[in-house]
Amino acid sequence: MGALAAATFLLASTGALVVISSSEERTSAAFRDVAVTRYAAEAAAERMILDLQFASSWDDVLSGAVRSSIAAGPEEWLFQTGVRRALAPETADLGANVLAAYPLAANTPVPQLFGWGRVDDLVPAAIAPATNLYFAAWISDDEGEVDGDPRRDSNARLRLHALAIAPTGARHELDVLVARIAPAPSPLQRLVWRGVLLD
Repeated sequence: MGALAAATFLLASTGALVVISSSEERTSAAFRDVAVTRYAAEAAAERMILDLQFASSWDDVLSGAVRSSIAAGPEEWLFQTGVRRALAPETADLGANVLAAYPLAANTPVPQLFGWGRVDDLVPAAIAPATNLYFAAWISDDEGEVDGDPRRDSNARLRLHALAIAPTGARHELDVLVARIAPAPSPLQRLVWRGVLLD
């Protein structure tokens, strides 16, 4: 009877350890994804800033006529864990958030999808291991504009919103304000660089 009780106790203890170990692995993976998506969003922002640096006309960027050199196909899709995810709802949500934060009538910024695709496309394979992360980035006129046209830049400043998503659903968003202080392709100045708090 004692042996049976000991075996039962051992089995129960093993089961509890498996549950604890599994829980710790999930927690560790969640923390890892939070960190990885943050770095991915930063990499996406830097790559989009480089494209903006070489764009001769920011009006064309704001109108959607010019997009990043990294735009995954003609359709605005983000591929995540093998499922195509439309970016139109993300664009609409971002637009609603901008309108709520900056209700400036005709001067309210209007986000324009600029670049999207795999994070692997941002970094050479020789530098970083392959990931299953995806990114999207939007450009908009900054809220300091008073020209009455959100598709036209008149103060040499643009706002960039970068998003990175992991297969687990973890995501990180970043807001950046850049300024052109010399003609293209001179480096841009980063005036604001902040992470977005998610609900």
